[in-house]
Amino acid sequence: VTTIFFLSFIIVVAWCMLPAVMALLLENFIEASTKEEVKVSEQTSKSSMKALDPLLETLSFFENPADLDYRISRMFVALDVEGKQLIGYKELCEGIRRVQKSPLQTFQLSHDNFEIITGYGALCNEVGELTPAQFRDMMRQQLRVYVQRQASASMAVGKSSTIVSVLAMLKM
Repeated sequence: VTTIFFLSFIIVVAWCMLPAVMALLLENFIEASTKEEVKVSEQTSKSSMKALDPLLETLSFFENPADLDYRISRMFVALDVEGKQLIGYKELCEGIRRVQKSPLQTFQLSHDNFEIITGYGALCNEVGELTPAQFRDMMRQQLRVYVQRQASASMAVGKSSTIVSVLAMLKM
């Protein structure tokens, strides 16, 4: 009788506990997977934000909008390796490596970064290349993000509340 009781007890407990244990394991797996996706997404986003920094730094010294457009158009010509007035991912990478000022600078623009900075192809033509106008729009957008990032970094180390408030207003 006790053998039957213990066997039935073990079977009932195992039958009831199995779904609870499986649910707990599945929940932990999903949570870990989600955290990993967020981490990878943040790393991709951060690296894409900084991939063009050497170019954006040179553009950030413009005097007026016309000067900015002129600098961007000169940059486009310098990066347009094939001279066909179109720049794709490979040509952008090759052009940037060619115009690097220092061999110590390492340029890392992945295809995913290219997708992000071009608005997942929204700024490109149908074959994934940028015309001079599309390149100008992309660079203006990336310059805006770069300047906001620089302002945020300055705010983080800024001591004066006046400077912090002015930078916050400019950031907006």
